[in-house]
Amino acid sequence: MPRLIAAVLLLSAQFSFTLLAITLGGVTMHQVTAAYGTLTSYTLMLAGLGLFCSVVFPRSPTASFVMSWIVGLFLLVPW
Repeated sequence: MPRLIAAVLLLSAQFSFTLLAITLGGVTMHQVTAAYGTLTSYTLMLAGLGLFCSVVFPRSPTASFVMSWIVGLFLLVPW
């Protein structure tokens, strides 16, 4: 949970710098908020999946291996 909070806080700290893209043109506020909403939801999904794997598999190496496979499949299956 502390790492999840730290990741979300890092995303929120970068949000104000991304708003600079609006003043430079070509990007709307809706696009910036949609991008950060997507990044936050992806971070929450990874944290939840990691928690699930750590509960189901009692040993850390097994849980991290299964988590790596699931994320790999999640990224490679659409291709």
